[in-house]
Amino acid sequence: MRTAYKALENLNKNLNVVNHSCLNFRHKNSRCDICMSQCPFGAINITSYRKKITIDWEKCLGCFGCTSVCPTEVFWPKTGEIKNFIESAFNYLKNCNHLRVACYNSKKIIDVDGALYIPSMLMISHVYLLMFTYKSMKRIDFICGNCGDCDISKCKNHLNVEIEALKNILLLLGRDMPIIGISKAEDYKEFEHTNHKPLKDNTFITRREMFGLLKRRAKDSLSSSFSMLQNNDDQKMVIAENYRLPKKRQLLLDLLERVDKRNPTKLERKADLSILGFAEIVIDAEKCTKCKVCTKICPTGALVTKCNEKDDSQIFFISAYCVNCGLCEISCLNNAISKTEVVDIKNIANQHRLTLKS
Repeated sequence: MRTAYKALENLNKNLNVVNHSCLNFRHKNSRCDICMSQCPFGAINITSYRKKITIDWEKCLGCFGCTSVCPTEVFWPKTGEIKNFIESAFNYLKNCNHLRVACYNSKKIIDVDGALYIPSMLMISHVYLLMFTYKSMKRIDFICGNCGDCDISKCKNHLNVEIEALKNILLLLGRDMPIIGISKAEDYKEFEHTNHKPLKDNTFITRREMFGLLKRRAKDSLSSSFSMLQNNDDQKMVIAENYRLPKKRQLLLDLLERVDKRNPTKLERKADLSILGFAEIVIDAEKCTKCKVCTKICPTGALVTKCNEKDDSQIFFISAYCVNCGLCEISCLNNAISKTEVVDIKNIANQHRLTLKS
């Protein structure tokens, strides 16, 4: 009976929360509070005791804004809203180069033919927009409805930040910027275009389907864990055991890898990619004492250590995995670590492992 009550209680919890990925949990001096500042309902709190994340599920309305801003992806939807959104957009772009994305609340005002309905615009990330642009998207309209409890300007401000990030990366990659419109549901006028085929099903998962989904996810997660542990690559083994690489970073790296394969010379440059969360670090050999604290505290596996044949410790850095959180700088007792936001894009695309300390 107790198990049944617990299962029913968990129905209200629409987010997976991974505390050990939180920057505050990994180091006491971290001051990251972006999830709390982004939440429009004040549902997220980081407790002082061991910096544990708590969510007031009565306040949380499932906008998933925390999933788009957290650098280490502490939060992720249990019910597959983001995955369904991406897959639906890809299916739609097979027949059309124009996307309409609307929030659930806008449907109360206007029912747009062929629109992708999502819980909130706060879950939109520049990574998803970049993927859609490379898929064939030429135009995207965001249609916002006022939630009542949340000012619509919050969504508009978030979208403008993500659009600016998209503009920067497309400029760097030499791609044209798609036409992007943001409008209130009351003011939206449907854009006429050819080759329009409405989606057969753009409805996201319901609560009734949750139990079946959770069973499948548990099974997939278990098989995925076994496959990672069987991998012979040392770096992937370390990540499987101790770290989590954010899903958005994985998607971005996959895209950069494909771009590099199509045109190897396109990414042969250095650039400031701080807007995408990338950075490179430098270790002062005279100050470093090989304490390895930085490798243990890194939340994504960007810093790892390994002994060579002479049993000397080596520190490796994978810039592709660095999310510019700054924990390595904070944790270094000897101030031996410094970072730069100008990175080698080729190293990122190829996920090169650089030796920093011998």
